[in-house]
Amino acid sequence: MEQPEAQLPTHDNPPYSRSAQQEPSFAVQSRLSQIEHLQNNLSNVTLGTPRSSTSFAATSNRRASTRNSSQSFRRQNPAIPTQKIFLKSYLTHPLATKTPPSTLACPFCRAPFYLRNKTNQAVQIQRCSHYVHYECLIDHFRSRDSSVGLCPQCGDVVCTRSLAERLDTDREAIFGVGGFKSLDGVVEVFIPHTAQNGGVEIGDTILCASEEEVGTVLMRVLKFDVSQSLAGELQRWRSEGGEVSWGNITTSASRRFRSRGFPLLELRFVVDDDIFFNFLVFSEILRALYSERAEAGADVEWELAKRDLERLRSRLRLAKEVFDRQIWVWGEQNDVRTRGRYIAKDAHSIAMKTLASAGR
Repeated sequence: MEQPEAQLPTHDNPPYSRSAQQEPSFAVQSRLSQIEHLQNNLSNVTLGTPRSSTSFAATSNRRASTRNSSQSFRRQNPAIPTQKIFLKSYLTHPLATKTPPSTLACPFCRAPFYLRNKTNQAVQIQRCSHYVHYECLIDHFRSRDSSVGLCPQCGDVVCTRSLAERLDTDREAIFGVGGFKSLDGVVEVFIPHTAQNGGVEIGDTILCASEEEVGTVLMRVLKFDVSQSLAGELQRWRSEGGEVSWGNITTSASRRFRSRGFPLLELRFVVDDDIFFNFLVFSEILRALYSERAEAGADVEWELAKRDLERLRSRLRLAKEVFDRQIWVWGEQNDVRTRGRYIAKDAHSIAMKTLASAGR
């Protein structure tokens, strides 16, 4: 059965627009969006000179009603560091002569620690003394995508993760560090995180000064749209039964995202193409479901039938095959849409890592 049309969000400002501020600045500012029509005030994205490094920073004028949950958690638990401080000061890097016990394996990737990898060194979390590969710790944070970071072994809260920190982590994972393409000025992008009755959304306004930042932020907007479409389809499935329509979710999420008025034809890393969106959405559905599964624990029975999950994994495999072929075609044609591979392949990678860590 086809999923009913989802109610589109409403905004009090364009979700993507020029800021009056001209100097590069990276900020998170909460606000409530309220009016009925989406507009697009940005007709062109003008690329500037490469930037060596950038970072998102939270502004101080955040509304109390929509404060980031990680800030609230830290106020209640002052001993919990931010992600930045945790990664810098609360990890022990074992020396080559004092490595983790050979009988132990990484709790995220399951690889034994005696299989040394120079690009993924083991670290010890000081709070709980558990070992994990450093890159796996970052992947674990990203796979859960929560306002707090948990130890992948025991689930203890080890740090808070503000929206700014999550965006920085995502951008570095997708694009690396440095060499970014600056925009001509600063662009505002609205990221919703809560949908209320009537389609009104509460969220944060992000100031971006590079194409890589815009791509990272728009991926987070898409993740929200996927979560809304996924919740709607699961609600329908619970009430009507039958099979979960993964196709309905991809169609609904892509439509919601496109309706927001982003100038997709002008963007560098987000491609206005159904193959691109299908691959992204299927990857995010898988990540979201298996992240929730891992958090619930193996002892909790999963309401989704095994056949539904197998169909989802099969749809994702097919979407990847189609996307890989399309990337090859675009490459042969020197089509700029090949740049979409950065975001798409990262989304698929973190989805598959989440699947593997959840034990399927």
